Amino acid sequence: MLLSASRSFFLVGAKKPNLTSTRHFAFLLATPLLLNGLIYVGTAKAQLGADAEAVSWMRRGLDANRNYSIAHFQLAAVLARLGELEQTRTAVQAGLALDPNFTIHRFRTYAPRDKRLIEGMRLAGVPEG
Repeated sequence: MLLSASRSFFLVGAKKPNLTSTRHFAFLLATPLLLNGLIYVGTAKAQLGADAEAVSWMRRGLDANRNYSIAHFQLAAVLARLGELEQTRTAVQAGLALDPNFTIHRFRTYAPRDKRLIEGMRLAGVPEG
């Protein structure tokens, strides 16, 4: 969603947003449809192996929308890969509080190619299902 929004800005002739800019970050927070875009950036960073950056983006996204359960599990996966076990447990618990039926099996049907996050979720102790 974030990428398509970015592309649409470019297509209509407006300046392409710089996501590190405070003004554009405020725009994301003020736009309900783009709130999860911060999580998507974090997910992309995780897929590329930039785990520390992924955590930063995912936390920004969760600050904007704490009710997005899958983001807690994705954050837990990245934190587990970084060895942050206490923070990992906290993220898994937050995700399960929002979605007690979440399992890795269910996530795999949604994102079967996301092997890095799936392995991280296993390390984090997310239920396998």
